[in-house]
Amino acid sequence: MMPWTSWKNRSHVFSGAVPLAVALMVGVSGGPAAGVPTNVSVSKTLNYTCTVPNLPGQSLRGTFGITFPDSVKAGEKIRYTGFSIGLELSASVTDVFRQHSAVSVDGGGKLDYDLTLNTAGMTVTSPGSPIPQADLPATGPVTVALATELPALTARQAGSLALGVGSGLDLALTPRLADGTPTDLGTVPVSCALATGQDPSLATTQITAAAAAKGAGVNIGVTKSLIYKCTVPLVGPQNITKTVNITFPDTAGVREKFRPTNFTLDVTVNSNLVAAFRSFQAKTMEGFGVADIDVVMNGLGLTVSGPSVTIPKVPVPQQPGSVMRFTMTADMPALALWQPGSVSIAAGRELNERLTFRKEDGSLTALGQNVLVPCTQNPGQDNLLATIPITN
Repeated sequence: MMPWTSWKNRSHVFSGAVPLAVALMVGVSGGPAAGVPTNVSVSKTLNYTCTVPNLPGQSLRGTFGITFPDSVKAGEKIRYTGFSIGLELSASVTDVFRQHSAVSVDGGGKLDYDLTLNTAGMTVTSPGSPIPQADLPATGPVTVALATELPALTARQAGSLALGVGSGLDLALTPRLADGTPTDLGTVPVSCALATGQDPSLATTQITAAAAAKGAGVNIGVTKSLIYKCTVPLVGPQNITKTVNITFPDTAGVREKFRPTNFTLDVTVNSNLVAAFRSFQAKTMEGFGVADIDVVMNGLGLTVSGPSVTIPKVPVPQQPGSVMRFTMTADMPALALWQPGSVSIAAGRELNERLTFRKEDGSLTALGQNVLVPCTQNPGQDNLLATIPITN
């Protein structure tokens, strides 16, 4: 078998013969009436220069697919659908995998993507996403998929919002034997940068109406309680207190990535709602949700529908008059601003949950499984979490 270190004499690990030309195909279906938003589909191939252990300067070809609206009104969510990433590993890679008795490869990766709202720009690094198992062919290259999704975005000012592929792509590839165990290569780290001379743009959506920007303030390492009106099916609307705990850096440099950390939501469910849960014989509750985060960059605002929050399984109190407390957790995305100024982050208006209630024997209650519980902030609250100066 060829050891990993012997790869240094191979000229192409990923698709090294790919030219730097970019293939772009845009398809628009139908002929809608004037002023009616149209969904646009784009497929684009881009090339990266990658560093593999003992093999710097290799190339990787990525094919990106996405569908997006060409225009929305300010305050409406832009939903990116059909987002796909295919990464082609050349025959040089698969040959070495096969020489180590690999029959499949899987792993994970993180992708940078760039957002530009009018003149304000930032880079977002996606959370780690899986690369599902791909079977290796008997000969030749293989294409693996990076299974990631893009959050919905809401612009609050007129202008345009552009989405593009960022400069960074980090992968961890694990070739596996027929029994599913890793080969002696282990997990191979691959660090890639977008090759120069390409157009990385994917989607530009026109924003056709203006909306007000939020105010400013500074709250670093904040704990803030907000009241949401949540509507539980078969029960009705109830006020629920959710306390945000989060830590921010006090400053960041231009294009310097920073990530809010220690994000939790401490939730207190009132006794009336707990009594309603008990009336359905609920003994436990669990689920997940999606929180809106408002981001204002130098006066220009976006609402990001994410991150996904986890609601662990918690007991439903059985004592009359009891309240119910639990903590929701989530990982926040990393941000990087392109210009000096400031970025303000606030708790968004919506926090929608999917809840499952179970009886003592584990069976579902009449409330059902993954029940949608929409929650909206009560008006008149200060939802600002932090304002972070961005300096040169």
